[in-house]
Amino acid sequence: MSEAGANTVAEWLKSLPQEVALADVSEVDTLDERIAAAGVLHANTIGVAEGCIQFCPDNEPPLLDEQLMWLWTFQPQLGIHILAFPISEDCKFLLNAFLKNEMHSFWDYWTQPG
Repeated sequence: MSEAGANTVAEWLKSLPQEVALADVSEVDTLDERIAAAGVLHANTIGVAEGCIQFCPDNEPPLLDEQLMWLWTFQPQLGIHILAFPISEDCKFLLNAFLKNEMHSFWDYWTQPG
C-alpha cells in the first residue's frame, strides 16, 4: 500500500461529496453489488436517485466506517488504501473480498445463521 494512496483517501475525506453522478462512479458495472454490500454494514447509508448516488449517513457526524464505505462505493479502486485506515473488521472483510474478486465469501458470511 502506498503512502500516496492513503493520502488520496485522506484528501477525499476532507471534502467528501454528498452526491456523485453515475458518470463519475468508477467500475459502474459492480456498483449495485457495492451499494448492497455497503448497505449490509450501514443500512440505508447510500441512496440511489436518477443519475446519481447519495450519501445518507445514519450518524451525525458520520462514522469513519460510513464515510469510507461511501468513498469505496464510488471509488472502489481506493479499497486497498482504505484498508490502511482504522475500520471495522466487517469493513475489512468486505474490502478484502472485493479486492480478491471473492464477493461470494462476503455474502456467504452474512447469510450464515448465528
